[in-house]
Amino acid sequence: MNKQDQYRERAVAHAARRDAARRVSTALSRWRLATVLPAIALLIWSAQGGGASALAGAAVLFLAFGVLVVRHARVDERAAWFDALRAVNELAIARIERRWDGLLSGEPPAGLAIDGHPYAVDLDLFGRASLFQWLGPAATPNGALTLAQWLLTPANPAEVQVRQEAVDDLAPREEWREQLAAFGSVAEQERPVPIGAFLAWAESATPSQPYFETVRAVAYVVTGSLWMLIALHAIGLTPVALWPIPLVIGMILSFVTAPSVIRAFDAAGSGQTALKRHARLFAHLVSVSFATRKLNGLQERLGS
Repeated sequence: MNKQDQYRERAVAHAARRDAARRVSTALSRWRLATVLPAIALLIWSAQGGGASALAGAAVLFLAFGVLVVRHARVDERAAWFDALRAVNELAIARIERRWDGLLSGEPPAGLAIDGHPYAVDLDLFGRASLFQWLGPAATPNGALTLAQWLLTPANPAEVQVRQEAVDDLAPREEWREQLAAFGSVAEQERPVPIGAFLAWAESATPSQPYFETVRAVAYVVTGSLWMLIALHAIGLTPVALWPIPLVIGMILSFVTAPSVIRAFDAAGSGQTALKRHARLFAHLVSVSFATRKLNGLQERLGS
């Protein structure tokens, strides 16, 4: 079996796993809907005199809904992972076949000027059907910049020898390299905006929410009142359901604070996702033992 057939077989296998994960994702979407709607109905019924059984049923269904949400997110991550693996192999096929339309752009990385370079234009290092396009895509922006700088800057013979030793070390590690490219592709989906927004949020000295201490105190009081009144109604100590009062107050508070809260959650949450994916990428980079100085030095830098 030649390399093209190997890559094609892997691409088909990864696509099948992706499609299976997507089918599970669709089923979980339906189950989420099937649990949250009855839960809301039971909650409304309990407020209108349905009693403790209706409230307990709503609680169970909301709990099931939460479990389904977590499971759904993990399944979607698996689908994205298998799709990234499929794309890596499709790119490998296009690279072998010199199908330039099947490869990503070969334009130089942002901020890298090649005007006036002695050989970049003459040798077609960048652009369509270029060496940079054929060698790429790099798994990360820093990797793309490093590759471009290597193409543009001569290296001394000793450095060339070290790089070739690293290439020889990496060449037989096909599965590891496939996963590295996929990790980079998945992590790339989170850059650069979420990381930048997350860092700006984390480093800011200004509270994300105006009057934060007051809002937090009110939120604690409203939440405590809500659950206390629900419990009192469930055991029959209140003739009518009073818990909708703090619920409505909480909804009003949510609407008032929503813009600033959403901005903070977007910055913090997306950054958390991006950092988690970067952590997986770094863990993969240090997951094997290399036989060359350059790769071992890279692992030491990442692990320190």
